[in-house]
Amino acid sequence: MRALLIVAVAAALSACGDPRCNPNNCNGCCTGSGVCQAGTSSLECGTGGKQCFACPGIQKCTGGTCVDGAGGGGGGGGQTTTCSSSNCNGCCSGTTCLSGVDRTACGIYGQACQDCNTGKLICFQHACRVCGPSTCAGCCGSLYGDCYSGTDDGLCGRAGEACHGCPSGTSFCLSTGVCY
Repeated sequence: MRALLIVAVAAALSACGDPRCNPNNCNGCCTGSGVCQAGTSSLECGTGGKQCFACPGIQKCTGGTCVDGAGGGGGGGGQTTTCSSSNCNGCCSGTTCLSGVDRTACGIYGQACQDCNTGKLICFQHACRVCGPSTCAGCCGSLYGDCYSGTDDGLCGRAGEACHGCPSGTSFCLSTGVCY
């Protein structure tokens, strides 16, 4: 009987496949399906094991953040440029165009960057919003309202629900965001 139990547990564990992506095992970003990516692609950009995002327009992913893809090349003779809707797809912080997808610099179309930290908001699609089913495929953390992949044993959940921890030693979080 005990041998049968050991075989069943081993089969269940082997079905889990790759380790689930979370802030503890991913320096890049986590896809909605719980796979860790480098976080350097314009389609899958991000850092710290948080959910990946796509860079808008011509922006490129640099260091896990979307930056203006225009520019570079021959140099502009030291000219300073004002950040505006004509030259920035993200948001403006003074004369600097930022990606607009950061919690502390959120916005789009050259508008002034907003700080989403006020009120436990997340930056979703370039706007400060409450973490929930329409803004997060994983789970929402209670401390800062961050959206997590929802596949970590300590931050398990799905569909924008509040993250919860799986009971230590007795269960683990599946890639579907459910404790097993």
